Amino acid sequence: MNAALREAEFGNAAAAKQDVAAALTLAPGRDIKMFAALTLAQVGETARAKAIVEELEKSYPSQTVLKVYWRPTIKAAIELNSNNAAQALVFLEAAAPYELGQPSQLQLGTLYPAHIRGQAQLIAHDGGAAVTEFQKFLDHRGITINFPLGALAHLGLARAYASRATPPKRKLLPGFLRPLERRRPRHPNSEGSQGGVREVELVCRSSVFSD
Repeated sequence: MNAALREAEFGNAAAAKQDVAAALTLAPGRDIKMFAALTLAQVGETARAKAIVEELEKSYPSQTVLKVYWRPTIKAAIELNSNNAAQALVFLEAAAPYELGQPSQLQLGTLYPAHIRGQAQLIAHDGGAAVTEFQKFLDHRGITINFPLGALAHLGLARAYASRATPPKRKLLPGFLRPLERRRPRHPNSEGSQGGVREVELVCRSSVFSD
């Protein structure tokens, strides 16, 4: 399921769906279903994601990590498919005290609630608040280590800075972009990853940044 979630976050929806189907067929346990719901939410499969969340709520109503960390995050991701940023932010309130922790299902932290909250703030056109969320990944690199959201946080920051009323100084950007340049895929046909890099390049070359 880690592969499915990674594919979803980097925009490879077809591969993510295939990985979800394979994982649910092979081992449809609680954690697999949980990550399947998050993956499906991230690729826009809202109805399927909701169905799995409802099943998890009925089967594991008091499982702590699911209740306070993953379930609010998944529900918020589902709301973003309808551009319902306000409700997504409400769901994420429950996860806020625990977002810097390490979920028991993984060997590292994810900051997934912060990632989804940043996306919600972008939809709400609150660039300043979005910067705060994505900056958490840079401030806590030791938590996420090599989890994909750490790299994607740079893209989120670029989008957030571009949407702010007062743009950052252009001279601040080179160091900020360097991690994204290292993330450029080796294979030119990797469209999902290339899209994020191209988007940041376009954002940073545009006139929204002051000199």
